[in-house]
Amino acid sequence: MILQQSKNITRKPNGHRWSKEFIATCLQIFNKSPNAYETLINSKILLLPSKSTLILYRNKIKQEPGINSENIEWMFEEANKQQLNPESRQGGIVFDEMAIQCDLQIDKKGDVVELCGLMEKGEESDACTVLRSGKKDKKLSTHVLQFLFLSITGFRFPFAHFITDHITASELYSIFWKSVQLLWSFGFKVVFTCMDGVVANRFFMHQCMGKYNIEHNVFKTLHPVMAGEVIFIMDFSHVMKKKKQYFKKWNKPNS
Repeated sequence: MILQQSKNITRKPNGHRWSKEFIATCLQIFNKSPNAYETLINSKILLLPSKSTLILYRNKIKQEPGINSENIEWMFEEANKQQLNPESRQGGIVFDEMAIQCDLQIDKKGDVVELCGLMEKGEESDACTVLRSGKKDKKLSTHVLQFLFLSITGFRFPFAHFITDHITASELYSIFWKSVQLLWSFGFKVVFTCMDGVVANRFFMHQCMGKYNIEHNVFKTLHPVMAGEVIFIMDFSHVMKKKKQYFKKWNKPNS
């Protein structure tokens, strides 16, 4: 850090040059809290790369909807940089679907024009939708589904996202196990998954665990690509929030 400061202190802002290691460290801070990074820049205690410079580095890989192998390669490289041992490459997939504002935008890059804001659930899900409806059309998206790998030692990396209008259990089933297989091919072992308690997630758990396990309160299933099991966990904060809403509803005077 001191070496980077001494090299750039006499240069003009557009002449600053940064090492890969320093950029990587600044990216970690920026990704955790852009506001905190901006505060550091404004304090002028240190010379740091601008936010626009970091965004260019972060967007080096195009973030297209779906399971992008380039993202998982990036995740693999980050794990190697942090010298994670095989045990630290075990973890789980955390996924959540969040509502977004419906909007259609035109993205132009050179001579290529793309429409952004339409649903993209992956090739298999799109093919099944065409078979069910008999129509090959696109709808505006209302939600985004994000997948994140969380190691048992705290390493985390978002590796995929999908543009949806409420994911179904069958679509989630296909996406999840495809992610498990691809992560395993890069040395990441999925031993659990965590989700909230929406209807699609509950049906997804039923599909994975089977009727026998559900009746006996066994929330796990055999791993499809390695020896062991995958454990299913409901997000504790979501469960407590729903319980709180339930008690508020039934404790009203008119209830």
